[in-house]
Amino acid sequence: REDQATVVNNTNDELTVKIYPADAKTTTDGAFSPLLEEEPKNEVGAWITLPVSELTLKPHEKKEIKFKINIPDNAPVGEHAGAIIIEDSKLKQKNEAGVGLNIKQRVGVRVYVTIPGEKQVKLGWRNFSFTKIDGQYTFLFKLENQGNIILNPQGEIVIRQLWGDKTKTFEKQSLGSVFPGKTISPQIRWEDVPRFAVLRAFAKITFEDQELSHSAWVIIIP
Repeated sequence: REDQATVVNNTNDELTVKIYPADAKTTTDGAFSPLLEEEPKNEVGAWITLPVSELTLKPHEKKEIKFKINIPDNAPVGEHAGAIIIEDSKLKQKNEAGVGLNIKQRVGVRVYVTIPGEKQVKLGWRNFSFTKIDGQYTFLFKLENQGNIILNPQGEIVIRQLWGDKTKTFEKQSLGSVFPGKTISPQIRWEDVPRFAVLRAFAKITFEDQELSHSAWVIIIP
């Protein structure tokens, strides 16, 4: 399969950039994160072939870059993610508090590849708890994608008194993305907690027309 990407220099200076494919992962909180150039490429990053590894663009110039995706015969069924990265070939140097830093600047376009076959949708909810992280009361999830497609779960929480009255609601919100075979630990923070409370939190996660429920004790002590 062939496709193309457009690279644009929006600056007033001539710009030389590196261009390379990369595999992708999600961070612990479910954010999309392309791997670094030097990290191993095992999936989409290894399947993409680019015609060049470096580009020089004049001010405000744009170039079309054609690329090929060669999917191996043994690629597993399901969804796979990677990226094509544009990286400034010059490191930005910065000094903070006497410490020298080399900063890489890069942007990218996401590349998703779907291998046809039986779609498996399965999300394991490993943990739901209420704890304090960096001084902030937080609901912590642990989700494992046991299927073969990328899942984008949404979560909501209702907090109730022990006799059932509702005291707080966290409306449905994104919990990030979780790739097949991977685990994420998204968080929902509670800003306006009471000084003292013993409550029960009831959480619900929805994804791909499916729904999971879990509950946890909420104990707040001054």
